[in-house]
Amino acid sequence: IIVQKGNPKNIRSLQDLARPGIKVGLGNPEGTAIGRVSQAILKQAHIAEAVQQNTKAGGTQALTVQEMANAVKLRHLDAAIVWNATAKLVSKDVEIIPIPNEYPVRTEVPMGILKFSKNPVAAERFLELALSQEGQKIFTDNGYTPALER
Repeated sequence: IIVQKGNPKNIRSLQDLARPGIKVGLGNPEGTAIGRVSQAILKQAHIAEAVQQNTKAGGTQALTVQEMANAVKLRHLDAAIVWNATAKLVSKDVEIIPIPNEYPVRTEVPMGILKFSKNPVAAERFLELALSQEGQKIFTDNGYTPALER
């Protein structure tokens, strides 16, 4: 969860997104992975309906995670659920409230080399970097949680 710098609405937990008057940004569950993941988390926390009301009362359902991050940075939204990597990108301009591990919803971003790649050698080199210890550190440093399989 990202909130405005200084956290003026005192949002400290996932449950605070359900408080009346909190302008929440969520991804549209019909068109975005972050929207589907957010809905799953909110349902597990039994607050999906209340948070949905806050998206309608001054909040938003966005089509991109960056749109939500920018809206929090610009103080149009009080809070938004975004990817860890997105939170890391805007961390100088927002506060980050971690979602507890009791809501274990994960998504995967698979990597591979396309058979019709125009540059399979470069693609293979990139994949090797991504799978290396150095590559894993780069992903981790940028807010991703790598899960290795080859």
